Amino acid sequence: MNQLRIILLAVVSLSFSFFAIISSCKKDKCKGITCLNSGTCSDGNCNCPAGYTGSRCETDMCAGVTCLNAGHCENSKCKCATGYFGVNCENADSPAIAYRNNAFTPVTIVINGFTQVIAPGAVVGYKRAYGTIAEGSASTSGSAGAKIIWNILDTFLGSGQIKNIDVGPDYFFMKIGNGSDYNTLSMLYVNYGLPDQTLDGIDVPNTSWGYVGIGYYKAFTNSNLRIVTGSEIWSSPVTLPFTTNQSFTYLAD
Repeated sequence: MNQLRIILLAVVSLSFSFFAIISSCKKDKCKGITCLNSGTCSDGNCNCPAGYTGSRCETDMCAGVTCLNAGHCENSKCKCATGYFGVNCENADSPAIAYRNNAFTPVTIVINGFTQVIAPGAVVGYKRAYGTIAEGSASTSGSAGAKIIWNILDTFLGSGQIKNIDVGPDYFFMKIGNGSDYNTLSMLYVNYGLPDQTLDGIDVPNTSWGYVGIGYYKAFTNSNLRIVTGSEIWSSPVTLPFTTNQSFTYLAD
């Protein structure tokens, strides 16, 4: 029995020795392989970091790639800075600024020397290179009332920019209808008897066309109007909400 135990132990010992010899002879596939540019070897192959390729990570994918205008290369392609595009970021964007006229009269707008007229409620656009300044002015039109002027200083920063042209609550737009026996209404006082009194010659015909837009006037809590035609006089207080783009409508009948 003791002899049998000794034989079994000898067999087991020889088996472990055999496997140890086989294991010690197993080849290291990464031995002698050098991976460049911080690459690492795994099972005989180089795993390259981003931006490098080749059997030993020896090739810089951005070598020879020139990115302009502060762009930079990633994996052989240029990643452009904001406002530029193209294979080498050589092109500048041309973003647009749209100006919307919320006034009751056409507005003449001049941006960088280029003039356009915006109808009430309409929109016009300007395009320039990214970062370019949009400088100019805009003004209402019409022969009666005050001319509202806006100074404009914007920057072209991207598509989808919309700038509203609004008239502040310190002005209101006057609309008048003629329901009288006179063919036309001829004289209009606004803020009659106040320091900012105005007098305009108007032409509001007695037709079914509805109300005629006259112009913009200063808004006060005691604003009023006075229409004089022939021997007839119409007068009324002007009640205002004092909001942006406000108007007042009056029918002389």
